Amino acid sequence: MKELKLEKEVITKKEFGLGLLVIIMYFSTNVFASYIIHFNNALYYPISAICSIFMMVFAYFCFRKRIKRDFKAFWQNKRKYLLFIFQNQLIMYALYFLASFISVQILGSASQSVNQTEIEKMPIAFLIFTALIYAPFVEELLFRGSIRRIIKHDWIFIIASGLIFGLLHTIGEATTFEMIIKGLPYITMGTYFAYMYVKSENISTSMICHLFQNFLGVITIIAFK
Repeated sequence: MKELKLEKEVITKKEFGLGLLVIIMYFSTNVFASYIIHFNNALYYPISAICSIFMMVFAYFCFRKRIKRDFKAFWQNKRKYLLFIFQNQLIMYALYFLASFISVQILGSASQSVNQTEIEKMPIAFLIFTALIYAPFVEELLFRGSIRRIIKHDWIFIIASGLIFGLLHTIGEATTFEMIIKGLPYITMGTYFAYMYVKSENISTSMICHLFQNFLGVITIIAFK
């Protein structure tokens, strides 16, 4: 993988500031979209879609140089990158199912997260957009790209990125204990995405991993609807 690993990003004050700005805008748009539901449920998905599209454009603007460089490198070496991804994806699935098993053993039938329940309620078109376009692009730029600009040490970044990603997906749980236990599968995924990013220094690598993971989830949800 050494021949595929890109040059480590040099974090200037401007890049650091843009990373923080993406984080702030992400939470601002999510809070705004969630606030709408208290006034009119029918407007939630249209407003959420608008906020998501805005966030995608905004994140791209902040990371455009990095995105162009990384996707160009991925396309030029796509076979090697894809082989690298699929080899590691198998390990991730083993760890993911182990984390899910632990969660089920501890919480039993209550192991499904609020986040997963809300995802399953989504209209199919919105689910596909959110899971296969928005999340792989924006969440990777946020949880990997932005946090990497704040935390330079590889393993501290990997652990922090995984924990933040996982726990934010279960922040709506009734208790802190449930949030942590239900967050274990998400933490596993987030840690894996961060590891893949560090190993390649290429944000498109973690985006493809995220996309592949979500694609399987979407297929499962549609099949059982």
